Amino acid sequence: MKIDRNLMGGFGNQIDLLNTLSGGISMATVNVSETPQGLTIRIKTPSLGGDAYNIEVNNNQLVVYTVLNHHGRLEFGDEENAQRAVIPSFIRTFPLPSFVDKDHIEAAFEEGELKVIVPLQPRTEEKPRRIDIRQN
Repeated sequence: MKIDRNLMGGFGNQIDLLNTLSGGISMATVNVSETPQGLTIRIKTPSLGGDAYNIEVNNNQLVVYTVLNHHGRLEFGDEENAQRAVIPSFIRTFPLPSFVDKDHIEAAFEEGELKVIVPLQPRTEEKPRRIDIRQN
């Protein structure tokens, strides 16, 4: 199998782009804590601002991700493509328990940290009940 050198050079340019956008890529720190009111998720990525984060609730999962947009020309071999490159830099998925109030999840970005508040629904005490068995 013959590998085109231009193709490999294009991958090298992509890797270089990933490494140098916004001053390079830094590791994110994630901290999840629980209080009686709900869950608090704190995410800190030093090189990213609050507008870089995206938060979605999908089925029973909370998805937090960031993307770096690069507008410009990327060279792949002899061909030059004028298109936007969307580069994922961080993605984290958190499973949501059934007792979470999904409609009231809030987020704020302060002092370089994303804080997501996931409130809990009031739990109701269910009393055990006996199930009668029919006899045929």
